[in-house]
Amino acid sequence: MQAYRSPAHHGWLWISGGFALFRRNPAALTFLVFSCSFLILATSALPGIGPVLAGLFVPVLSQGIMNGCRLIDNRLPVPMDTVFSGFRQNAAQLLLLGLIHVVAALAVDALETALNPATAEEVAQPAANGSDAPPPEVVVAQKFAQGVRAVTLLHVPIQMAFWFAPLLVAWHQLSAPKAMFFSFFGCLRNWRAMLIFLTAAVGLALMLPLAAVLTLSAVSLTLARTVGALLVIPFAFVLIPSLFASYYIAYRDVYHERKA
Repeated sequence: MQAYRSPAHHGWLWISGGFALFRRNPAALTFLVFSCSFLILATSALPGIGPVLAGLFVPVLSQGIMNGCRLIDNRLPVPMDTVFSGFRQNAAQLLLLGLIHVVAALAVDALETALNPATAEEVAQPAANGSDAPPPEVVVAQKFAQGVRAVTLLHVPIQMAFWFAPLLVAWHQLSAPKAMFFSFFGCLRNWRAMLIFLTAAVGLALMLPLAAVLTLSAVSLTLARTVGALLVIPFAFVLIPSLFASYYIAYRDVYHERKA
């Protein structure tokens, strides 16, 4: 198992490759993405333990989408039950990966709560110290900034460890901890390409639609609302499946997997 270093511009090639893969079989890829999303949302809606169960199932269900991408990449048919195919590929370790991710997310949330905005006593204290003390809103902002910095420092390496991990567990039969190790260093070795990939993905998903709506709102609010509503359709049925496919393309490039 080795993670190779890709040039920075490959980050954009992953995006364009995802769109190219989507065009090969848009119906199958869209079906897989929405089926997986529905199952995760339905599970999370269960009372009590639902969100935890959903977190456990995210790696194994999302692996079904990746299996579909692999089939499409090899120009093979995609059966409808592919969405459940992750349960047939080292499922115990995929579920363990989900459990580790849930625990890590809860730990980060707990840290964020501990470091986030000041308590009422902390906000009131500066006012009692004299007129030179910063106002309460400044105290809150400072506390919030400290919390964001601390959480970000933890959140980034956690996501790096989980980014490629499900594919390494399912396709390379690695244990969850070992897959997280190779995923982390795969992302680290390709941080330039990853930065371009994430920037392009955010730009396509948020910045371009927002810029279009804001530009049109200067002309007509009605036109802006209409265009905004129309943008939901290509976003849901084209962009989201294509970004999932680009995730597969990134894995294939970083770990040099050859098509069958």
